Amino acid sequence: MITRKALKAEIDKVGERFLNTLYGIVKALETPAHKIAARDKEALEWHDFIEKTYGCFADAPIERGEEEKFEVRMEIQ
Repeated sequence: MITRKALKAEIDKVGERFLNTLYGIVKALETPAHKIAARDKEALEWHDFIEKTYGCFADAPIERGEEEKFEVRMEIQ
């Protein structure tokens, strides 16, 4: 098992250009697993909603009407 001391020693070896990425990974690991699971469940529910409703207007598609003619006013100079 790795210790905090050993982990910190490895972090010190990471190059400057990867620090933002490493910080993002560390912050992501702070989120409790149950919150991640809940977020994933919400995403699945959204995808289920899309799957159920996608194409429900296939028999009556939305159409764009004719563009109307507008009054031409004095031009700005």
